[in-house]
Amino acid sequence: MAIYRYQSDSLIDFVQVVTNDKGGQRAYLSAENDADSEKLRIVKQALREQGLKCVPTLQEGKPVLEVRGFKSPDDLLKLLDNLNALKGEPQLTKEPSDTRTTKEKLGNATLKFAGYSYNIGDISYLYYKGVPLIKAWSTHPKGEKFGDRFFGILDVMAGIGYGLGSLCLTFFGARDQSVNTITSATEKIERYARKEGYTITPDSSIAFANSEPKQNLWGKITSTIARYPSEALNSIYVGV
Repeated sequence: MAIYRYQSDSLIDFVQVVTNDKGGQRAYLSAENDADSEKLRIVKQALREQGLKCVPTLQEGKPVLEVRGFKSPDDLLKLLDNLNALKGEPQLTKEPSDTRTTKEKLGNATLKFAGYSYNIGDISYLYYKGVPLIKAWSTHPKGEKFGDRFFGILDVMAGIGYGLGSLCLTFFGARDQSVNTITSATEKIERYARKEGYTITPDSSIAFANSEPKQNLWGKITSTIARYPSEALNSIYVGV
């Protein structure tokens, strides 16, 4: 846990950053009781417009704004500074547990390393199947049997399919899932609230946490794979 404390006239008096055992980070933003509520609302809205998940909660009994989805504490602090929510240099308090060891980092990257090993196997498979096929076509462009050519092409396509599955782990296997945790929890709350007859207003934190950002087709595909990397790999393998 790292706490950045700011001077008394700062809109945000402290930012507490918590790192979980998987390397995911979340921040708790605290303001004084007499802070301008309209300025705080503007800051919250600006953070949401940057794609960050912002949820009001309690931390040690005090109302705070929980923020997830930032790349690093420095990025979040820079964004808050640009919004004039911070003043002065912070007084930083850190705990030894904030620094992740190499063993912890490696332990969280097992899926990614599995992806690397699969990549090596996929390249070897494509080489094993593709090179003989290319040689056969170049030496006997018309004499090769249709069946051999057809199934040779299927072998190469299978190798490409395996490669796509492996890339799911290579690029998304160690992604931080903390943002998805918030979304999953608020989806359950929203379903329960609607079932009980409560009205969810569009500007509420629940509605915002569950809202999907506007994305093109590729963005939707990558965000889904990032959320379910193992499932995506298995689905592609079934198709192959």
